[in-house]
Amino acid sequence: YLAKPKKLSLYEVSAFYVFLVIALESLIEIESSNLPNKRCDECKGELYRVVAKFKTFIDKYGWQISNKDKNELYHFRSQIIHLGKLLEGSHPTASVFIGTQEDLVREHKRASEQRKVRTLESLVEVCFAAFLYSNFNSETPPNNKSES
Repeated sequence: YLAKPKKLSLYEVSAFYVFLVIALESLIEIESSNLPNKRCDECKGELYRVVAKFKTFIDKYGWQISNKDKNELYHFRSQIIHLGKLLEGSHPTASVFIGTQEDLVREHKRASEQRKVRTLESLVEVCFAAFLYSNFNSETPPNNKSES
């Protein structure tokens, strides 16, 4: 089962976020391995880029979230990996002391980042279950079985 980010340090929370995205990317790779590599007639670039595959996978196996939110989830991962921008710590809100404007800004950023981590964690759990169920389950879901 997925570790709870609230128990992790600054580096571990950032790594946890990246690992969640990598988990989805692994399933995306499995699903797209049978797709032909289509290329643009004009620029010859791949038509199915990584971010597009990520967003399509979430639409198919997760819940509906805006393109802006999907872009932010993936962009956040890129900032951690490519720019080294780590998440603020995951200390519980109850222990936060806000004495200055900077403290308030930092707490707002931390809370916003924590929402992203929790959203991504839930999304990965849903996507994993839906992907595995739809690709490896030969039975009809229990609520769709017809009675004899």
